[in-house]
Amino acid sequence: MGGKRGVYLIAGSMALILLLAAGAMAAMTLPDQLKDVPLYPGSKIEQVMDMQGHSMATLKVQADRDAVFEFFKKNVAAGGWKIVFQMQQEDAAVIHFQKDKLMLQVTIQGKEDDGSVTYTMVTGGTS
Repeated sequence: MGGKRGVYLIAGSMALILLLAAGAMAAMTLPDQLKDVPLYPGSKIEQVMDMQGHSMATLKVQADRDAVFEFFKKNVAAGGWKIVFQMQQEDAAVIHFQKDKLMLQVTIQGKEDDGSVTYTMVTGGTS
């Protein structure tokens, strides 16, 4: 491969990589169904998915798991969501909320080696 053809192929490949990277960075915002759910202060979005009426976001924060659990119980409920189920175990906690015909599940994992807590929010309609 040489000459102009090689240069164009490399330039095209680089453009494709930059386009895909820009798309991945742009995708790191919360899906619309999760926009009204408060985030624990200092949270960083790790992963998002938006698929056929269901949305998911995984976030990471430097905090205590119990503090994150209490934050969601208080602040999500203040937004009109009702707690329909909650459970705390030694290494994880789960809260289920409902608002009209929309369900929200928040799963909070225990502390990782770096002192961070990971939590996942999943939402979708009920039948």
